[in-house]
Amino acid sequence: GIGIRPIPLNQWTHVTVTNNADNWQIYVNGLSENIIFNAATNAPTSVFQIAGGAGALSFFSGKVSDVRIFNGTLDTSAIQKLAIQVPTGLIAYFPFNGNTNDVSGNGNDLTIMGTPSLATDRNGLPNSAYIFNSNLDYMEKANPNRVPTGNNNRTTCVWVRSTS
Repeated sequence: GIGIRPIPLNQWTHVTVTNNADNWQIYVNGLSENIIFNAATNAPTSVFQIAGGAGALSFFSGKVSDVRIFNGTLDTSAIQKLAIQVPTGLIAYFPFNGNTNDVSGNGNDLTIMGTPSLATDRNGLPNSAYIFNSNLDYMEKANPNRVPTGNNNRTTCVWVRSTS
């Protein structure tokens, strides 16, 4: 596995993962984890998932809010500014305003799998986050529009609140 600092329990945390030609980097609350790893990925070609994983041990347990996917790799400065402005290149945006609609205009609305439920987000807004409790809880979009696939550069950022 990859050693990064643990995500604190019951505290909202901003997580960003970038891919630049199979060189992946993780940021937590805008700070680089100082690890860059190279991986030949099984990147999405026709489906992407949020909070999903391959098997019972790889799912996320907790709340997810404000998911954004960018075309291209954002630099450290842009990642640190995400809380106050949105850099160019946004291709999917899921604010979870009581639903799983993509408000970027690209039509990547998500399908809920399992039983994730609506929850209060980091700003105290009801029905603006989802809580995931099992490996059967995730969201997906089959045949996403404009979402980078394969080894194409991308940045995905999300606010998370881990519960286990």
